[in-house]
Amino acid sequence: MDDRAGLTFRDIRARRAEAPKLRDRDLAQNIGISEAELVAAHVGAEGPHRAVRVHAHPDRLMPAAESFGEVMALTRNISAVHEKIGHYANYHTS
Repeated sequence: MDDRAGLTFRDIRARRAEAPKLRDRDLAQNIGISEAELVAAHVGAEGPHRAVRVHAHPDRLMPAAESFGEVMALTRNISAVHEKIGHYANYHTS
């Protein structure tokens, strides 16, 4: 991992273990990395902060999402958080 803070994935996982209840966004900012780098450091890890790398094309992923039932989609940036609760259905490629 080549990140701005010079931390290895083991370092990042250790920092997460020290602050298990801190939100990912806040922890990443505290240690000087992006939230994506924090999540990527947990690919292959076990436990509550594990991450799985997904290699999926929307044409394969979206039809499978129909089986999830009700879900919450969350989008956020520094200024706003938007949550939408519903079902994925009727996906059409194009």
